[in-house]
Amino acid sequence: MKRTKAQIDNLLDDIAQFTVLLSDSNYGINYEPKYLNFSSFGRVIDENLEYWHDKKGGQGFRAEWQNLRNKVNSIKEYLEVIDDRPESRDDILNYLYSNLSYDRVDNNGKYTYRISVNSPIISDTSWQSIDRFIDFYLDRVDDGRELSDAIRTYVELCKNPTRVGNGLYQSSNYSYYPALFILKNELSPKNVSIKNFEQKTLRPAQDKLEQLLEEAGENQQEITHFIEEKRKEVQDQVDKNIAEMDDYKSKVDDWEAEKHEVLNALEETYRNKLQLEAPEKLWNERSEKYRRKAGCWTCGLVLAVAILLPVVAWFINSLHKSPKEITDKISLLSEQILFIGAISFFVYIIRIIVKIVMSNHHIAMEYEQKAALTRFYQALTYKGIEVDDNEKLIIMSALFSKVDTGLVKTSESVDLDSVLGLIARNSGK
Repeated sequence: MKRTKAQIDNLLDDIAQFTVLLSDSNYGINYEPKYLNFSSFGRVIDENLEYWHDKKGGQGFRAEWQNLRNKVNSIKEYLEVIDDRPESRDDILNYLYSNLSYDRVDNNGKYTYRISVNSPIISDTSWQSIDRFIDFYLDRVDDGRELSDAIRTYVELCKNPTRVGNGLYQSSNYSYYPALFILKNELSPKNVSIKNFEQKTLRPAQDKLEQLLEEAGENQQEITHFIEEKRKEVQDQVDKNIAEMDDYKSKVDDWEAEKHEVLNALEETYRNKLQLEAPEKLWNERSEKYRRKAGCWTCGLVLAVAILLPVVAWFINSLHKSPKEITDKISLLSEQILFIGAISFFVYIIRIIVKIVMSNHHIAMEYEQKAALTRFYQALTYKGIEVDDNEKLIIMSALFSKVDTGLVKTSESVDLDSVLGLIARNSGK
């Protein structure tokens, strides 16, 4: 966004000031240079440029002030877009030095740029006298030829009135008319017409007043425009902050809802843990108990095989050596029957022990599955997966159903695979 005129003035007022000097002292009678800010410097240029705009013979003066106006315009264009970096101050000062005046003085960090002009200046306290002479000269020299020389001659004669007589004997217009004008004013110093008073005093004052009113209007417009821009910037910032707050509130609400769900899941998990902690502990203990029994019965199986196998072998060997003595005493028994009976007894004992071992292993696995299913169910509730009452009933039936010993098949056991499938389907929701 470009800076306004007021913003440019404020930017330069802290670092620079300006003063206008006359390159030729004969262009000023009582001119005293003043320190000007950037805005006042521009008004001085405009005042003098406007004065010489339509003056015959004032082309050189008009070009002088127009050149300054062009430089001031280029400075404005430069300052409108320069950024606000700290190093921009040095960039601005260097730009003024290169494009306005090489003559500058450092006054405690604030530079004074001295601009020389080869022209009379309206700020001269005796400008009214110079202005009347210019009109006097142009009324008598239609083309305004040698106007600049006539002005220098007039100023010099004003500073040295004793030379007026010499000027009356000169043939050149720029020497004769200045002397004549001074002599005329000396002879009739109060002979000023009302028309001349209106043109030279009232009208310039009126024009100055109109200029001030116009500048005041422009400044008011700039201020209004500046306030409106800042109001819009503030409103945009407020709207942005409101949008950010709404977004933040939405995120907080989402976070609160998420954490509420997590909290509910934790509460449900804790309740399930309280409900199933004791059964899980019992199932783990019983699983370990039956694992130990299975180990003991396995050792018993090995011991039984180690004991019974030699006994049976001894019995069969003894039966083979003396079958007739036995068969004679027991007429119903034959050698083959005794042999088969011994083998069957051995197999029967071993089979019984094997079934007991397998039954203990089976019961231990059943309790391990119940404990694992309990932990799995608790993990589902921890993740927030909802399980309705019917599904809970199926799960609890599987958890608390009677344990099958593996010795007798029952039709009342719940299919564990279907329970796991049900939980798996719920975990995908």
